[in-house]
Amino acid sequence: MKTEKVIFGLLLIGLLFLVKGWEGGQLLSAITLLALAIICFPFGFYFFCDKKIKNQNLAWSIIGGFFLQLTPYGMYMKITDMDQGGAVLFISVVITPLVFIFTLYQKKSAATELTTYYNNMLIRSGIYSLLSMAFYYL
Repeated sequence: MKTEKVIFGLLLIGLLFLVKGWEGGQLLSAITLLALAIICFPFGFYFFCDKKIKNQNLAWSIIGGFFLQLTPYGMYMKITDMDQGGAVLFISVVITPLVFIFTLYQKKSAATELTTYYNNMLIRSGIYSLLSMAFYYL
């Protein structure tokens, strides 16, 4: 969680640079967004769990991480003016709220040792849902 907070802080600095038109804003934003995408999908099983990797739903970490990584990747494509940035963000706008709802549904029937894991997934999927909607409508 600390790693993601640092990356989000760097992302905000990069977006500020980008809005102000200063040098390095697009590069810093692109690097941090790609780092967030990598954190979600290949390493989601590590970042989504609590202190022990065994305290998680591994299949949902992989599937949810794959769908959540669409948001930073779509934001990256939108910032760098790639053609399919809007399409990837549209898919993210549709799928990330579904990840949030499915995680909420799974949390209700989960064991007590998995509540921290599902709370972490709910926080992440909520933030990524809001980010995807904000960037899609910009």
